[in-house]
Amino acid sequence: MTIMIGSDRHIERAVAELASGASEALKRLARVAYDARWSWSADGSATFEAVNPERWARTEFNPRRQLTETHRSTLARAAADAAIVGRGRSGQGLSRHRRRGS
Repeated sequence: MTIMIGSDRHIERAVAELASGASEALKRLARVAYDARWSWSADGSATFEAVNPERWARTEFNPRRQLTETHRSTLARAAADAAIVGRGRSGQGLSRHRRRGS
């Protein structure tokens, strides 16, 4: 099965929409949600699960659904959690590497 990814401009729009209303700390996770390499990282799944473990299971481990379906107060708590924010930063590094290496 081939996975097709839209243009960078399309992805940037989607990331902006997903991140709208999110704190700066969680905007990084919106970017990571569109980079499938999070799933290959040992911390990838744990990062999104840490935001809301029950919702993570209910969204069938879909990071975009996790971020859009999780209540804003829960996202605010996640944004205040240094461990989650730190994982998002390391995921952001993967996204930057992909754009340069493409």
